[in-house]
Amino acid sequence: KEVEDAIFNELSAQIDNVLSHGIAFSHIDSHHHVHTRPYMLKVLPRLLKKYNVNKIRRMRNYMPFSIERCKRNAWWYLIKMQACKLRTTDWFCSFEEFIRLAENGFIKKDSVIEFMTHPGGYTKETEGPLMEKTNLKELFNAQIINYNQL
Repeated sequence: KEVEDAIFNELSAQIDNVLSHGIAFSHIDSHHHVHTRPYMLKVLPRLLKKYNVNKIRRMRNYMPFSIERCKRNAWWYLIKMQACKLRTTDWFCSFEEFIRLAENGFIKKDSVIEFMTHPGGYTKETEGPLMEKTNLKELFNAQIINYNQL
């Protein structure tokens, strides 16, 4: 409980700092998906309630069946049970994964998919050119939205 309270207080201080600079936020997210760690199961619903936020970035879930995928889905359902009216995308994956899955017919129509991209980072030689040549609106009749539009 003491550690959970310390994490909650630290994250609250960080969010308060962002808000004090006039920056609004639409969803809970974190570097390296820290918000999806098991120790956040009790902290996250408190943050969502305190800041009246009902959107969260989910962890990567468009992947082949595996124990890891089962764990991620269990985490998601536990969070969802604690936080009513929680909204997020249906899927979260890298841009490269999405293209590969789409080419093989694994993308469900009418899904809301969030891409994790690093076009100037470690994937710049593969992901950057792929993003430049791919017209999502044309290929998939996609609509590009942000978390405020969920």
